[in-house]
Amino acid sequence: MSRPRDVTKWLTGFIGYAQQPRPDVLRPANRLAVARNVWLGGTKGLAQRRGGMGLAITLTSDTISATTLPVFMYDRTYSTMVVYSGTEYVTTQPGTGVQISWASTPGYFTQGVALNRRGYLVPSSSTNQHLDVIDLNLLGYSAAAAPTLANTGAGAYAATLRYYRVQFSDNSNYAFRGPVGPAASVTPSGAGAGIEVTRPSLPSLQFPTHWILWASADGVTYYRLATTVVATTTYTDTTAPASYSGVTGDVLEDPLRQVPHRWVGLPQPAVPSIANTGAGAYAATLRYYRVRWAEYLGSTQTRRGEPSTSVSFTPSGAGTAARITAPSGPTSTYGATHWEIEASTDNVNFYLLTTKALGTTTYDDSAATTTYSAGTVSETVGDYTEPPTCRAIAVDRDRVLFAGGWTENLSRVWYTPVLGSPGLADEERVPTDNYVDVEAHDDDEIRAVVGPIGGAMLVFKRRSIFRLVRTGNVEAPYEVIKIAEGLGCEGVDHVCLGMNASNSESAYFANTQGAYRYDPNEGITRLSDDLHPAWDGASPGGVLYRVLPYPQRNAILFGEYAFDIASGGWTWQDWTRGSAKLQMLVRRIGYEQAYLYLPSFGATADGVYLADSELTTTDADSQTFSAEIRTNRLTLSETTRRWRPVRLRVWGTGGALTCKLYTASRDVTAGLTALTTVNFTLGSEREEYDLTELALSGPVEFVAVAIEDAATPAVWALEAIELTGLPGEPVP
Repeated sequence: MSRPRDVTKWLTGFIGYAQQPRPDVLRPANRLAVARNVWLGGTKGLAQRRGGMGLAITLTSDTISATTLPVFMYDRTYSTMVVYSGTEYVTTQPGTGVQISWASTPGYFTQGVALNRRGYLVPSSSTNQHLDVIDLNLLGYSAAAAPTLANTGAGAYAATLRYYRVQFSDNSNYAFRGPVGPAASVTPSGAGAGIEVTRPSLPSLQFPTHWILWASADGVTYYRLATTVVATTTYTDTTAPASYSGVTGDVLEDPLRQVPHRWVGLPQPAVPSIANTGAGAYAATLRYYRVRWAEYLGSTQTRRGEPSTSVSFTPSGAGTAARITAPSGPTSTYGATHWEIEASTDNVNFYLLTTKALGTTTYDDSAATTTYSAGTVSETVGDYTEPPTCRAIAVDRDRVLFAGGWTENLSRVWYTPVLGSPGLADEERVPTDNYVDVEAHDDDEIRAVVGPIGGAMLVFKRRSIFRLVRTGNVEAPYEVIKIAEGLGCEGVDHVCLGMNASNSESAYFANTQGAYRYDPNEGITRLSDDLHPAWDGASPGGVLYRVLPYPQRNAILFGEYAFDIASGGWTWQDWTRGSAKLQMLVRRIGYEQAYLYLPSFGATADGVYLADSELTTTDADSQTFSAEIRTNRLTLSETTRRWRPVRLRVWGTGGALTCKLYTASRDVTAGLTALTTVNFTLGSEREEYDLTELALSGPVEFVAVAIEDAATPAVWALEAIELTGLPGEPVP
């Protein structure tokens, strides 16, 4: 009787593990039973061990909260992290790795989006009643302290009062600079050769290349005196203050340059105070005054707010002017630098009288009311309303959407003017009528907004989902269309945009019932039916999974579960992260070249970790983790016959691994029986490793093959597994 012919099965193109209603003996052979800490498919073949975790940002003081979102992606070219420690913000310069920190009090945040180089941060609760913004045009180094001044040498350097200020800079790109520090003044002794200026200490964890010295004769107008490498800590000034303007010709145009973080918009001021001043015959003509807060960068106005309530005033007729006193200025976290004074003769048509720096608290109006109309017509009331505090925020191409009030207007979406509209700072103002209500009386509330996708924005409530479709009508720019009832998500943490298997954009979201995908063409699909163990809606600790796209692995992260977009299967990423919490995706900080996005974790004690880094094989705090794949029960024969495994070969790269072969019966409740284990090593190049020594026993009904880390983990990638067997006798 001739020997039965060998039967060979190639195991490749694996799909992530799943829980299906049919017995696992009937599952496809490429459906894994275990896929832990690996990525499937992609350019490296069958399965690849995930990378480890390394610190990307450490904190200069305090610790971050485990519940805050420390990562903020601000555009598609670069991205940066923003960490709030409770007393300060820490971030990095795009493309450098230089850390920047600044003291700030606004608070924790849960979401970040960007438009026009401004990044908007959504507060973590209603206790923080202001939206925050990171003005990326001002992203630079921390503010310098005042310089140290001393007489130097012997001579007759004039004893003339002068002022100095210092600013840190990257000389290769002047846009990367910090706020100008406070002034230090000195009057030379008259017996020296000059004034030696010693730069202040460099900011912690930052590496500016140069320090800029600004000098002034009056403490108001400053001129650049020198730009010096930071290794040179002193500069000797031998120039007469009257000649400062001729040294470089550069004037300090932004002495009030703010730190990059502030509150969004500008608030409405209180009513100004008006009084008579001087002795004279200023006409007793009724007029009306109001004021606004404004922001200037140098001589250029960048923002303005809504006007105060107007106040009427009739001069006594015995004074020289009407004195307008500014109300108490807005908190410095708004970034206002000036106040505008407007006047009217009829309380309807207002005109700009003048603009004053915040340091000037009064203005005397001695103009005849008949001349008011010669000034600039004031902006319409309601055009510069401060954006509301909200639960969610999104960018719809050329405008920002603010959605879901905390305590009122729970179903409202506000929107800014489109960029390029008449006026200032389109992305930081919401005209009075710029809103749309999304089923305001359904006893539900908006929790998230994402998009655009399929030409529309998606609005998620807890129990319903809507599309906001642009109409092209200026008066009513959005149409609200409901696409799901009884289904939604809990918040911004639990929804994201990502690609589908057809390479078109979709929305992925999660709630306590499952994980879902919305495709504009296919509608809503439940993804978690295949998940094993069954979807419980929460990661360890009872917190609903954060949902993130991970394009580098063609996956969507649902907390510790990763959905493989191409195959529709799942893997489990058992991050050993201590107190760290999955946050968001960022480019690796510290490199100017293009770099793929990586997941990040915020840890309460350490800072921010980047995960899946090929630079390390361990997790947070050097904790080891184990990677493994294991097939479902499979047979090389008819399910009614036993067979004998005779050869097992593995192709791949990477180092030491362990292979285990299990046997199993038709009874899926009986579990697996370990047959044998062997350790082997794959080289740095693609190679075959013959594990025939594993196939020593038989016959068997079913087998399962496992490949996992050896005792000392190494980075590895498997391309294929080949299993060969001989058919045997029938199963009794």
